[in-house]
Amino acid sequence: MMIALLAAHQEGTVLTIWISGLVAIVAFLLLFLIRRVRRKQQSSATAWKWIERSDWIAGLGSFLVAVTALLVQVFGPTTQTTHPPGEEASPPSAVGKEETPPVVVTRNAHTLKASSWIATNDVDKVDLDSGHPGHGKSSIQLGPPRKGGPAEIILEQDRIHGYDSKIRYTLVAGTTTTHTQCAKALTHEADHLTEIPLDRLTPGTRLCVATDEARTALVRIVDRDLDKARLLLAFTTWSPKTG
Repeated sequence: MMIALLAAHQEGTVLTIWISGLVAIVAFLLLFLIRRVRRKQQSSATAWKWIERSDWIAGLGSFLVAVTALLVQVFGPTTQTTHPPGEEASPPSAVGKEETPPVVVTRNAHTLKASSWIATNDVDKVDLDSGHPGHGKSSIQLGPPRKGGPAEIILEQDRIHGYDSKIRYTLVAGTTTTHTQCAKALTHEADHLTEIPLDRLTPGTRLCVATDEARTALVRIVDRDLDKARLLLAFTTWSPKTG
């Protein structure tokens, strides 16, 4: 449909040039003949003067229309690429565009501290699905109450791990920032880790995590203290991609 409209527009422009040019030529020829007739008759009647003026205006107007149409044809927008019969061009907005799932939770600074006491066993865990302290594998939760579910990251004195072996980590390049990049990285099973030593988690390190609720999370190490077994994290979690 779009191609047909463009073609019709081009044909209409060319037709306008031809018609306007033809009208201008005829008008100037009539003007020449009118002046010759007036000279032969030696007439100065008002009617002849108005006929001559009208013809002159029509010829000049047609000439200007033809010139304008020609300039538009030469310097106007170029024609879009045509497609074979039966094929239509894809909408520009749909080409190369991939919808990003909405963000469920994001934190710019979340501190984890290793703990071996029941009273503080919420400070070493985080549930990436909610952003709250989560819990471990045990169904019996001891210690402080918490809103989070199973914890994707649990900090020990020398490593991090998830609430069970199903939690997958994948270390990624420092340029990884999007859901698409993280989701793609997690498809490489050979790169999956179930735990990561703390000495590998230097500031700036990024890891993608598949949560227990089928979400994708990007975690960045902001700061680390090996002596106190402390991590400062930033993370973003996206909702599961539909379709």
